[in-house]
Amino acid sequence: MSKQASAKDVVRFIRMSLGSCDETRIWLKYAVDLGYLNAEEYEQFHDDYCEVGRMLTGLIKRWSTK
Repeated sequence: MSKQASAKDVVRFIRMSLGSCDETRIWLKYAVDLGYLNAEEYEQFHDDYCEVGRMLTGLIKRWSTK
């Protein structure tokens, strides 16, 4: 982040990233429904999605206290 970005701006950017992460979850479901991913592949991607979501949520909490 640039020196100009406030904590409020950083939280806003992280929230947008979390929104993109949630959107990815929906696209993963579509990929399974359409047969592009099997259940095992979906589970791996879903686990990764959950981890990224937890990390982004942690960043939001950390930056919200600044």
